[in-house]
Amino acid sequence: STVPSGNAGHKEPVDDDGLEQILVDAYDAMSSVCAEVDVERDKFMERGRKQLGSLGSGNHFFELLVGEDDDVWVMVHSGSRGIGSAICNNFNKLAVAYCASEGIELPDPGLAWLPMDERGRAYEIAMKAGLDFAQRNRGHILRIAAKTIEHIFPGALQWEDTINIHHNDA
Repeated sequence: STVPSGNAGHKEPVDDDGLEQILVDAYDAMSSVCAEVDVERDKFMERGRKQLGSLGSGNHFFELLVGEDDDVWVMVHSGSRGIGSAICNNFNKLAVAYCASEGIELPDPGLAWLPMDERGRAYEIAMKAGLDFAQRNRGHILRIAAKTIEHIFPGALQWEDTINIHHNDA
């Protein structure tokens, strides 16, 4: 109940040092090469602030797992939320248009690509920002879960065994 899921986010923006720069980097990269970005800057920024520390939908989850030594792990499977979706949608449109302009036939529009010119470099910047957002997102979810666990089992958490793997990457 303390971690929003689906399309929902937190009612109030999450306070996080460094988040603003991640969101600015992602939006500026998109707007530098995409003729029209499908979300306004202010809405993109607000979405990122409110969705930080939320799960998303589909196969996103967090759960408690029992390890080999009866230790308990918290596993979070979530990504960059609406920020990543906006990055994906805008750059995929750009890539599809690029491939069409070059006469490249694609078996699926999801396989469109960009050359490593200013468009490809902008995508790299936006993708890095999306991955940074995703890592912060999982960290916030872990901290929210930790508060509940600590409330029930004081002193139970040990953070030195944290493992972090990106949910989606290109």
